[in-house]
Amino acid sequence: MYEASDPPTFWDPTIITCLFFMGLTILVKETYDYICTLDQEVAFAWPCPPSFGMFLFYLNRYIPFIDQSVSLYLRLSINSPEMCSHLTKWALWFICFGIFISQLLITLRTCAIWGARRQVTIPLAGLTVATIAFFASQSAILMNSLEFIEGHARGCYIKPGPGKVMDLVFLPNFISDFVAITLTTIKAYQHFRLSCSSWLDQFYRDGVLYCTFILVLSLINIISPSFPVPLYYKAIMHSPTRVFHSIFCNRVMLLILEQRHESAQRGRRPEATETMQIFSTVFMERITSVDTSTGQISINSGPNAA
Repeated sequence: MYEASDPPTFWDPTIITCLFFMGLTILVKETYDYICTLDQEVAFAWPCPPSFGMFLFYLNRYIPFIDQSVSLYLRLSINSPEMCSHLTKWALWFICFGIFISQLLITLRTCAIWGARRQVTIPLAGLTVATIAFFASQSAILMNSLEFIEGHARGCYIKPGPGKVMDLVFLPNFISDFVAITLTTIKAYQHFRLSCSSWLDQFYRDGVLYCTFILVLSLINIISPSFPVPLYYKAIMHSPTRVFHSIFCNRVMLLILEQRHESAQRGRRPEATETMQIFSTVFMERITSVDTSTGQISINSGPNAA
């Protein structure tokens, strides 16, 4: 989307080319990650029985292809203002819905690694609901403020006016992700003191790394509206943020599903069927005795949900 009064002139082919290749790069990255992880999905996700958790996983994995394809089409094609308005609103709602799902997955995972404790679950659930509600309301305001006009080239062009960028829409997401990464880091520290499980090392390392990267992207989206640049540059990181949210959540989910599948193959536990079981980590080593005189910890393998 481009605002007609923004410099350089809105039919500048450089702007069109830049935004097109940005969208194409994001879609290619998403497709590449999908191809690289398709074998894991087939092996570990497809055998899982239906559940709310698996439903969220599939939505989070496949919806980005819809909204990013529509966004790319809008940048490449020549459309009437009515068609631009219709397709843009559909794409924005798909993006919002995708971010909601990713946020919910992060919340469920964080609650699960804390054993669904009320002290963690209730505040985190409230924060997630507030984040989603704020994001949805701001998105609705944005969509109602958009008015498209005829352009002289490919793409869709917005009538000049204030309120075209969601200045603080990513602030609640930033706060929610910051809380999630803090809780994950605390639990990771506790687990590392008691367990030497290599898969848990990877689970927490990847979880913290992914959340940190999303935090950086959210921070960029928060401060970018204050930059003295044209509108289309202020919102340029929205699509990458949405896609990487999806990719990172999918990778953590596939890691959990892989470990659950391997545990089931070893006969340690049946396949998970409940949502919180899907999102909790697999059974890990647990403390069975502590020598208070020496401080030595004895660890046996047994069922203890992380």
